[in-house]
Amino acid sequence: AAEAKAAAEAKAAAEAKAAALTRTAAGGKPWADVSEEEEEILEAFWGFDDNGNGFIGIDDLRTIMTTMGDTLTDDEFMEIMEEVPRNSDGEINYVAYVHMMFSS
Repeated sequence: AAEAKAAAEAKAAAEAKAAALTRTAAGGKPWADVSEEEEEILEAFWGFDDNGNGFIGIDDLRTIMTTMGDTLTDDEFMEIMEEVPRNSDGEINYVAYVHMMFSS
């Protein structure tokens, strides 16, 4: 379990670095080359991204999911949280998360 967590954290860090590198190309936003649907969702997350690094807090994710129409139980939310890419501080890599949503 510790190895899987470390691998997930390393993956999230690499994705965050890649997102930071594309920030200039995307007009200062931590994403580039996304569909209109992805852009719409990323814009919602962007509003909660206080420092523009592509990460938001867990409470922010819950707020966004609720405002976009999904009413989730605590158990449903925690199930989603198990698959959400996070950094070592527990912040959510929303760029990677949205990409995962559209890749599956």
